[in-house]
Amino acid sequence: MFTVVGGGFGLYGYVPALIEATGPVVLPREYEATLVRRTELRPYLDRVRWTRDKAAALAQADGVVVAVPPQHQPEIVKRCLEHPAIVRLVLEKPLAASPAAADELLGEVERSGRRYRVGYTFLHADWARELRWPPATMGEVRLDWTFMAHHFAQSLDNWKRHHSMGGGPLRFFGVHVIALLARHGYDAVTSSALAGEGDEPHAWGARFAGPGLPECVVRVDSRAPANAFVIATGAGAVPLVRLEEPFELAPGAADAGDDRRVRVLRSLLATFDAPDDEYRALYARAHALWGAAELEIAR
Repeated sequence: MFTVVGGGFGLYGYVPALIEATGPVVLPREYEATLVRRTELRPYLDRVRWTRDKAAALAQADGVVVAVPPQHQPEIVKRCLEHPAIVRLVLEKPLAASPAAADELLGEVERSGRRYRVGYTFLHADWARELRWPPATMGEVRLDWTFMAHHFAQSLDNWKRHHSMGGGPLRFFGVHVIALLARHGYDAVTSSALAGEGDEPHAWGARFAGPGLPECVVRVDSRAPANAFVIATGAGAVPLVRLEEPFELAPGAADAGDDRRVRVLRSLLATFDAPDDEYRALYARAHALWGAAELEIAR
């Protein structure tokens, strides 16, 4: 049985996905008010086993989703690893506020021998599973993702807008793209730059290379007036993916914002039925690529 640490996306995203994919969950009583308040979560209340606090929930669980701000995630994960009965972990991205801290945490999880998955949700979207990457002969590939991030739209000063806290167009949003490129074989970054004010960048651009692959030019703009997610070859004449946004609404679900990712999270959780080696190798490649993108910015 899974538990969740994190009162935001951990509840409105992962709780429905966990219950639909794995069955009942165990949660600390402090989360009950959130599930009652959000109408789309109320149908799941009878599948929750409530405990007095987080420590009691961890003591009863064999799996845990950690969905807390990246600067706090290493401490929480280490606490979870103190419970021998917890054998499965789902960790939200980025694993920590910087590539170095994330690499350290990833190493600890690897050494623990626990099974784990990282919430790179692009990898589990329908369009990503069907995507066939073009050969180098097709010329340059462009990946453009533009949207208005919630923290900009609502003028919120939270961690998601601060690069140093693991937020921003690269560390919070762009790592999804990096994991996707790592899956398709990209292993080098030839340029990478942030745009915006100080620790609150709004855009990130980069170029990626890989053996036998076309150069991939990435642009992520989290303060754009219109939503678009496009992967195209050449001058855009051959779109491989063209969406308004990268996550589709789950069939039959109300349009309740982030809940559209529940179906993708179910697919992520289903990967625990598959061998771990493929995912361990992919996460290692993605983290190396993220680190390379950050080094290019620092040059």
